[in-house]
Amino acid sequence: MLYIHKYAHRDGRVQFPIAFLLFMPDNIPVHSKVLYTRPVAELVQAFAVNKHIALDDPETLETEWLEQKLGLR
Repeated sequence: MLYIHKYAHRDGRVQFPIAFLLFMPDNIPVHSKVLYTRPVAELVQAFAVNKHIALDDPETLETEWLEQKLGLR
């Protein structure tokens, strides 16, 4: 999933970092993980996204977590 996150800095600047979020549960077979992640590099390059984040539990997808992963906190 491509996600554009709006982040307002304390000094009033606004930034819109783009992240490629990759959901991959821990309980899927290794072979499936390899097939699923193979095109990630190409997709990241095609969308000109410099950050891709693997997500193994959708419950962890919160604003603070995402901003930490994007290096905003």
